[in-house]
Amino acid sequence: VGVVLSSDTLRSMKVFRVIRLLRLLKLIRIMRASRIVKRWKASVSLSLRTIGVGNFLVVLFVLTHWIACAFALCAQLESPSWKDVFIARHVMTHENTVTMFEVGVHEQKVSHFTLYMAAAHWAGMTLTSIGYGDIGAVSTIERGVGIVLMLVAGCLWAY
Repeated sequence: VGVVLSSDTLRSMKVFRVIRLLRLLKLIRIMRASRIVKRWKASVSLSLRTIGVGNFLVVLFVLTHWIACAFALCAQLESPSWKDVFIARHVMTHENTVTMFEVGVHEQKVSHFTLYMAAAHWAGMTLTSIGYGDIGAVSTIERGVGIVLMLVAGCLWAY
């Protein structure tokens, strides 16, 4: 093995092993945090129904965030995307004149927070199956990811 791999390669592999071991320390912190949560649950008298609703809301918000991030990532991977349509609509409402060809010029006027909130809006509408239709998938990648995310959302509600 030493003949095939150079010594630099072996050293870099050892570095990766050390990094993996350091990641295990994070697991220990998570386990300690779970013990703290268990102690807190024992000290605070909450009904199982209240704890269940709280857990569901946490899962709902985390899943909404993940879906929003996935949908926003799709917009970064391919153009044209829902982001371009959103920017055109956003700028049009503020300046009254914009075409799809001017979207690149106006893209800097829309903040990352605004785009994230639009993606989170879409995620919330998809997750709750309301679907207003104001933001929708434009590219093939977005449609494919949208289908997968809708199935995930359906599984959450079925759960």
